[in-house]
Amino acid sequence: MRTSAPHFLRAFALATVLVIAPLHAAAPAQHQQNLITNPSFEKDSNNDGAADYWFIHPANKKAVQGFRVQMPGDESGPVPDGKCFLRISKTGGEALAVNSAISPKNLAALEQLPRDATLVLRGQIRARDLTGHARVYLQIFARKTGADRDRFVTNIVARPILNGTTDWAPVSAAFSLGKLLAPDEKLTRLEVVLGLASDTGYADIDALSLALADPNDPAAIALAAPSSSDNAPFTVRLTANPARAVSARAEIYGHNIAGRDWHGLAGAAGDKYPAILWDAAARRPDPAWDTLTHAYPLRVVRYHTGNNYDWRATVGPAAARKNKRIKASESWSGPYAADPGLDEFLRWAENLPGRPAVSLIASPFLPASDLADLVAYCNAASGPMADLRAANGHPAPYAVKHWELGNETDWEKRKDLDILRVDTDAERKDRISASGYVSLCRERIDALRAIDPALRFLAHAQTAPWSSQNPNWREWHQTVLRDLGDELDGIVIHPYYDGYSVPAAMASVDALISDIQQLHPRNRQGRPLTVVVNEHARWVDPSKKEKWSQSHSLRGAISTGDFLLHLMARPAVSMANYWAFLHRGPWSVLDADWQNPDPATRLRFGTGIHHMYQIFNDAFLPAYTLLAPLPGDDSFRAPGDTYPHTLTAGLFSDPATGDFALVAINRSATRPARLYLKGIPSPTLPSARYAVVTAESLATVNTPQNPNAVMLRHSQQNLVKEEDGSLFFELPPAAISSWRWH
Repeated sequence: MRTSAPHFLRAFALATVLVIAPLHAAAPAQHQQNLITNPSFEKDSNNDGAADYWFIHPANKKAVQGFRVQMPGDESGPVPDGKCFLRISKTGGEALAVNSAISPKNLAALEQLPRDATLVLRGQIRARDLTGHARVYLQIFARKTGADRDRFVTNIVARPILNGTTDWAPVSAAFSLGKLLAPDEKLTRLEVVLGLASDTGYADIDALSLALADPNDPAAIALAAPSSSDNAPFTVRLTANPARAVSARAEIYGHNIAGRDWHGLAGAAGDKYPAILWDAAARRPDPAWDTLTHAYPLRVVRYHTGNNYDWRATVGPAAARKNKRIKASESWSGPYAADPGLDEFLRWAENLPGRPAVSLIASPFLPASDLADLVAYCNAASGPMADLRAANGHPAPYAVKHWELGNETDWEKRKDLDILRVDTDAERKDRISASGYVSLCRERIDALRAIDPALRFLAHAQTAPWSSQNPNWREWHQTVLRDLGDELDGIVIHPYYDGYSVPAAMASVDALISDIQQLHPRNRQGRPLTVVVNEHARWVDPSKKEKWSQSHSLRGAISTGDFLLHLMARPAVSMANYWAFLHRGPWSVLDADWQNPDPATRLRFGTGIHHMYQIFNDAFLPAYTLLAPLPGDDSFRAPGDTYPHTLTAGLFSDPATGDFALVAINRSATRPARLYLKGIPSPTLPSARYAVVTAESLATVNTPQNPNAVMLRHSQQNLVKEEDGSLFFELPPAAISSWRWH
């Protein structure tokens, strides 16, 4: 028997057993018979304050409380049904939702109904001060003829899901078993679950019902009508092929920090745009951010300072520094505040957990001598720049290995950042040529390598690498590879996605990989040239501020997770940095209540992207196999889905320890996915460490008012092995899930 069932959300919950009397579908008067016992919590036969037939699993009692409230003891107004309701709230740590099997005998009446009969789950919920959410849902279990165990079918979630503070509100969901069960499956178990996923507040629940839909009820007719929100699961069968495994690279999980965000702006602009991470009074990184910045290793930090960064103005005694205006043609330009500066950034990075690698920009538009001094300041063990660094409080070299030869230099004179539009004729004529870029870079490589022969140089591909609107984009990097490849360690590309789909973005990455392998696979030191994705994120139009948050909504986290799983499968990609870790523009891993001018009381929180990176880092192991999607296989797309694929899944493994981790992403807003995984050894332990990122909808965003709307939940889940040897996993809709086991 399966001993536990997968769940759509980590929730704090109560459940009731459904005691179902015989039903006769032909009798009109019984259409509204309620199948839930004690649905309004009126009965408490032993006067213990707990409603009869409702219970909390013993494992949850330290984390959730539920008690019956009887009027007029509560002064909060009328009750939807009767005199009582149930109140649930969190009391302690994490807990699983409750599961309680009921006898198949009590489900026989439902089994006698036509499979296309419509059932409606209803209730009333009132929320109080919930930073998370409350919901009512129905768990359904079934068993195939001849099988020896139940199968978790799905959760039917009554909508809307409530958060914040609300009055009593109706919730409902309609479904038919015929859309959920296979013809040879028998219904074995139903559970009504009252779920609370919130660190604050409580939820009141009343007037529950589960009944056949009245054919004359317009609301039930509307709920039961076919729509694109059909929540029937889709099934995917996966096979882990050891021959397809590649070495996993932790550097794929890197991040960007923009100079504007690190420095903040000077003068009056600084009041609205101070340095994000900096405690100006104490002249140190603000420790209020540490819980978030230390939640997982950042792996790589690319310090994005554009093409005209005056590094000398950002080092030395703070009082002697001068604010510098960055070249106006760069969209992130502004009068940078000189404190904090380069030294403070490099010290912050070297004190992060795991000490991430640092990547700096050596712009070909800056004098070679200035860049040589910058390399010496960062890396030299002796000499004038090393002495200056020591005088500024850091005797040891920073040892910066990666140096990028400019940022999008071909767009230096472009009018905007819209990557989806075609360049104008004037912009094409005004653009630096690939051969001109190579000449500038070669001079600077020679000067910098004379200071530190171990530097790794990265030249960039053409900006907006989309064949549909820029069919000749490959000519730029092909010229760079032919004329400069001996001196390089990689080619940088910036593929923003889900303006163009993830497969379209990967097509550009693959084209660059192919050109490197054909034209210049190794440099003169014998090292292979690789692709470096130094910026990536879900695309949003920077000119439409109302759309910005969708880059880091649940939809944004799913897009980025999908992209990373594909990227990890390409060993020719050595590094990738998300845009951006902290940014008060369209993209951000971390966010805060920037309307609050007081740093001491300002709320700081992670976005959906932050949760996604926690899952990916926790699942990281040395070997990786992309399981889905596979070329030419449409089984990874849910029925009715227009995206090229609905499901993406990757398997991490460690042959030395026997550890495995499955990361899977379901883009469908409504359909769960059933995953069956073959080709791996049987687990030695019965359960897996489970984590899931999900929310009420794909568009849900964490905000100062609701910083936990996109949630990260952890639990232990029992692993289920099917008769054919495959492992079974249930992936909720609109979610990123991971399981790690031994």
